Amino acid sequence: MDQFNAWLENGELGLSSKVLGSLLTGNTGPAINQPESHPKDPFSFRRCMLLFEWVPDLRYELHQMRFVSPEWEAIVDHWDELEALLNEEMPFWREAKGAGRAPKCQQRLNEILS
Repeated sequence: MDQFNAWLENGELGLSSKVLGSLLTGNTGPAINQPESHPKDPFSFRRCMLLFEWVPDLRYELHQMRFVSPEWEAIVDHWDELEALLNEEMPFWREAKGAGRAPKCQQRLNEILS
């Protein structure tokens, strides 16, 4: 829980990553009221990946998000593919918000969510 709290204080946060972290840790913060919030673009997906960098053990619990919403289920089912696309298109995604564009990842997210 210390790693999660450190991420909340110092990490790069977005609504979908806060929802992901809150639900997987059982934290009842404000994001818990919007569980339907999911990554809609590569940058929100990137912030979820950054959460897993801060709190690696949460990655093993990702499967639990399948039960939150149909959108989360689809994202979880394609997580590895989306992660690979982001790594391919934005190899420096860890370093900065403006690490580049990821049109293939965005297209695939759109397909998965439609």
